[in-house]
Order: sequence, then C-alpha cells, then structure tokens
Amino acid sequence: MVSARVATRACNAAATSTAAWATVAHVPSEPDLAEALELRDELLMACREVLLGVGTREAAALVSHIDALLDLDDEASPGSQRS
Repeated sequence: MVSARVATRACNAAATSTAAWATVAHVPSEPDLAEALELRDELLMACREVLLGVGTREAAALVSHIDALLDLDDEASPGSQRS
C-alpha cells in the first residue's frame, strides 16, 4: 500500500516535471487559459490515479475533492449542460 506521503511526493514530482516542461516549451507572451486549465486537469487526474491506490480515508477524501473540482469545471465550461 502506498502511504499518503508517497502519494503527495508523486503529485509534487508530477507538478515539478510539468512546470519544468512548460518553461522549456515555447510560451506565448500571454498565457493561454484553456491550455493552463487542461494541464491542471491532467495533473489532477494523475494525482487522482495515485491516490486511488493509497486506500486511506484521507486519500479518498482528496479523490472526492478532485472529482468535485473537475465536475465544477465541467459545469462552468461553455456549451456544457448539466444532466
């Protein structure tokens, strides 16, 4: 079983590697909000996958918060409809 500390480190490492990648790539003078949100969602999904393997109450709570965040984004997206 993976501890919450290990899961946190994995999420932090993913964030660090994503940030390093973004600084190497060509970055336009004005940030692209849609691209930034897409990268954030990818990071949240990666962290969610790690947390699902942890199996603690705390990890489950974090997964629930991540799911809520992603659901809120879906509802706020242009053209989306709540079912």
